[in-house]
Amino acid sequence: MSDDMENDFSNEPDVPPDSPDAVSGELTPAPAAEPETSVLRTVAVIAAMLLVSAAIQYNTNYIVPGRIIATAAESFEMGNYAAAVDKYREALSMKPGIEGVYYRLAYSSEMLGRYVDAIDSYAAHLENNPWDTEALVRLGSIYLRLDMYGDAMLLYEEAAQRVPDDPDVRYALSIAYERLGRSEKAAESYVWLTGSRVVTDPEVLISSSRALMKLGQYVDALDGFSKANDLLPPDDKRAFHGMNAAKSMLGWPTDDAVVMVPGESIGNIRIGSVSPDVAGVWGKPVEYVKEGEHELWSYGTSAEELSTYVFFEDGRVVEIATKSKSHRTADGLGLSNFMEPKYADRFDRWTGEAEGGSSYRYILKGGGLALYSADEMIAVIFSGDVPLSTESGGEWKKIGE
Repeated sequence: MSDDMENDFSNEPDVPPDSPDAVSGELTPAPAAEPETSVLRTVAVIAAMLLVSAAIQYNTNYIVPGRIIATAAESFEMGNYAAAVDKYREALSMKPGIEGVYYRLAYSSEMLGRYVDAIDSYAAHLENNPWDTEALVRLGSIYLRLDMYGDAMLLYEEAAQRVPDDPDVRYALSIAYERLGRSEKAAESYVWLTGSRVVTDPEVLISSSRALMKLGQYVDALDGFSKANDLLPPDDKRAFHGMNAAKSMLGWPTDDAVVMVPGESIGNIRIGSVSPDVAGVWGKPVEYVKEGEHELWSYGTSAEELSTYVFFEDGRVVEIATKSKSHRTADGLGLSNFMEPKYADRFDRWTGEAEGGSSYRYILKGGGLALYSADEMIAVIFSGDVPLSTESGGEWKKIGE
């Protein structure tokens, strides 16, 4: 074979793999792939599949729920709680336990009156946020609404330990105690409300005072009604009527005109008032006596039934005396009951000679009020250590000395 023929053969194009041989017509097999190349291809395919799966999962777990929650939040802020509930539930179905969703779902359910659903959602929220007192209180309020007082009591007791000065928590706890028949605990809690400086809501004070009336705590009820009355507008008389109801149960005067204030006044007549003021309130006296700088004005239906006396010195009231049993201190102390054993510790007691026997004088510890027991009983409002009307006229001896 000539050199030219060899060159011709050498310049022929390569036969493609797995194609018929140009001379023999038989298939020429493709060279086998290297093992390392095959493994790398497999790894690359798997990695690509994992990346796609992760992207899908991330989209499912974060991007899509996040968009749904954002939509739910818009509905929540607008007060469209039904739409918010649907969206929050959809988000939770894709990714359970999303932070903050259970609380808003619970609140939305509560606003819709779906209390059982709200209980479940608040409970789920509190599992991961046990120190969320607001959620604790809201769950307790639902229990109260559903008459589940035992469950409510447990939650509000816990809340009261965390926020001891919160009047709303105390009030709800009081209701739970009362409904459970735990009268002593209820009274203790209601008394805290009527006596606390932090309670400034007249409605809470009125409700607490009414509850105390039912529990027989009349003094504390009166205190609560009095505070509420100071907070209410003048035309709202609910607390005022409550005050009178409490006073009536205590046997205390309900008419300010007959109230004796030791050292200060009887009704609208005060120590230090001038004679025109007295005349303006009580009118012209039935009897009038003047001796130098001293004057005595007497009042009653007639000269035979004189019951109230006003003593003046230099034109000003220095003492007010009454024989009327309708006049009492604000806490019910008067001529009809001052000698009862329960009042014994409130007085210093004196004895002196009187026509026909002994006369006893009881001076309130702290001064300002003296009551006499003799043929006629009389009460005297005064300032100073002893009434002027008893500084003369016989010897008095303090009993017990």
